[in-house]
Amino acid sequence: MKRLIVFIVTFANLVCALYIPANAQTDICIKAQVSFFFSDESSPVPSSVSERFGSLTQTQLTNLSNSLYECLWNMQESLNVSKYGFYLQKSDGNYYIDPCLVNIYSEVIAAYPYLFNTKEFQVSANSSTLKITSISPIYNISFEEYQSRIEYCKSEIEDIICDIPQNFSDTEKVIYIQDYIALNFAYDTRLFSSDSAQVAKAVSDMYGFFKQKVGVCQGYTAAFNAIMQRLGIESESVIDRTDNHIWNIVKLEDEYYHLDCTHDDPVFTDSSGSTYDFKGLVRHTCLLLNDSEMSLQKGHSEWHTPLSFSDVICDSDKFSNASFRNIHTPLGYYNGYWYGAEALLPTTIYKLTNDFTSKEQLYSLDLNYSGSINEIKGSFILGNCLYINSLYSVIRLNLDTLTADTLYTSDNIINTIYPYGEGYVGVVENYDYTNSKDNKFRLKIGDINCDNSIDAIDLSSIVNYILQQPDSFFSETLSDINLDGTTNLIDLIRLKKYLVGIITVI
Repeated sequence: MKRLIVFIVTFANLVCALYIPANAQTDICIKAQVSFFFSDESSPVPSSVSERFGSLTQTQLTNLSNSLYECLWNMQESLNVSKYGFYLQKSDGNYYIDPCLVNIYSEVIAAYPYLFNTKEFQVSANSSTLKITSISPIYNISFEEYQSRIEYCKSEIEDIICDIPQNFSDTEKVIYIQDYIALNFAYDTRLFSSDSAQVAKAVSDMYGFFKQKVGVCQGYTAAFNAIMQRLGIESESVIDRTDNHIWNIVKLEDEYYHLDCTHDDPVFTDSSGSTYDFKGLVRHTCLLLNDSEMSLQKGHSEWHTPLSFSDVICDSDKFSNASFRNIHTPLGYYNGYWYGAEALLPTTIYKLTNDFTSKEQLYSLDLNYSGSINEIKGSFILGNCLYINSLYSVIRLNLDTLTADTLYTSDNIINTIYPYGEGYVGVVENYDYTNSKDNKFRLKIGDINCDNSIDAIDLSSIVNYILQQPDSFFSETLSDINLDGTTNLIDLIRLKKYLVGIITVI
């Protein structure tokens, strides 16, 4: 009977691969941790097709990757890979797993966002020929828990896309989701910790990303891919092993474009060197770029498409001069147009066409700031009004009348405004990133016209909505008094009770 040599490979980062040393013994099981980044010079970065896939043809690679996907998706115990010609390698008395096999395993997981059920695999090899005969994934959860987490992710995705207007083009859907992810999720700054235990806790899979609302680039990329899949828009991952990074390529009208949600969700480094997510701020720097434009962005030097001999080519210049490129706030949508602001002085609010080919200067804010740049860090739209913060005030701009008023002022710098909790909006002063938020101002549920007063006008607005004659300023978020997800007679009755004093808490 032939004996088998057994090895185990552990993945801390699902888009990397390393040579795994093992003792030169038979019937052994070795478990090794893969480093999160390619920071060790002894860990070569596979870049060429031969380094990534060895002697496999594209057909063989496709067959193997499809089989491995099915194996992981169904949580099968093992997969026979003997026909693909992978061998253990021996050097200086140690055995090494064929790095091409490790790379293919990692690229399969990078390519499919729902494969978050394993971070380890085991290989078996013939002790005489050293030919690898099978892969046995080691799963970190039960099949039942895996199915539960898949359903959780799908539910989260439904919640994200439910507010997308039906008339949105695919381009608008892509931009809406890019901004939503950057605004509602945070980069997991534990990755920057000097404590290896904290680094190990950084979220890199889609389930953790949705569950904890934080993650590193793998989480951002997987979530975007899964959402695009649900929307019927082609999207895939792009791996840059040199810069230890991963992002997306999306297809719009038969052309491919780069999109990096991670880089467009800014982080902030304070005076002590600590790094934090920058709430409320969204960039559009790495949004819908071609190859030449992406190569100019920091941290995007060399990349490849997973599981393919040829990379996707992005050569369209359609969005090279897109109207959103220099918008420094989240883009808001109202009545067929998009709105956002540039932070450079004077701060200008723009109205963008829905094909993002042109923009109209809508309003210029006189912020009386002597610096070279105004730190606009947040904006959003409720009803027919755009809310935006300057350094010392919160301003509301009526998009129909183009009249502006100041809702809140402060002697201290206002860091940002952003949608906050159940229909509230927080204004944060001297933001303490390590502890709780200091919200000095909020738009409150029940204040439907956002005039800082809950009164008969708000009650009348709910009546008009129920009668299918909604006011232009109507907000379903602020009118959902009992927080059940809908505005109906129950909300009307509760608001009425509040106004006449039957209840004191709305």
